[in-house]
Amino acid sequence: MESFLNCFSKPITTMNIIKTTLLCSFMLLLELAASAQEKREKALVDSGNIFHFVDMRDINGNLIKPNELAGKTVVMNFWFIGCPPCVFELPMLSKIAEDYKDDKNKVFIAVSLDKPAELKEFLKKHPFAYHLIANGLPLANSYGIVTEPLNLVINKEGIIVFNSYGYGVASVPGRIEDVLKTL
Repeated sequence: MESFLNCFSKPITTMNIIKTTLLCSFMLLLELAASAQEKREKALVDSGNIFHFVDMRDINGNLIKPNELAGKTVVMNFWFIGCPPCVFELPMLSKIAEDYKDDKNKVFIAVSLDKPAELKEFLKKHPFAYHLIANGLPLANSYGIVTEPLNLVINKEGIIVFNSYGYGVASVPGRIEDVLKTL
């Protein structure tokens, strides 16, 4: 602490200006991180909360209406192309959706923050068996989502029964499968 205070008692030099700037920058980053965590804690997508669906249009132009999701189990994924953990989990999530493709009471929706053209190009090499929504940043923001990937399982009553922020070494897809088996 003393060395920290000493940097302010010395004459103004380029080195002292750099130290002070770095210290202020570090403190600002800490404040921003704390603010983001606080927003996450207030997110509307925490387990136990009712999920309020809105109209969504997938990249093929199909409208998904809230009343079409009522009474169904919905698995949602919020992600973007530039997120390595998001891309890493896509094949596993896609396999889960494929396993349930004949179950009309289970719906899989992925909200991407990317533009439709970028998403369609990406999907040529990385298929994803969810209904895909592009330009999803406003939607993610409206739900208080600040971290991707985010996965949700919403039960037939509209209650979030599973959520995960980030990615934990292949645990998320397995956990989603476990939750779906109970619903």
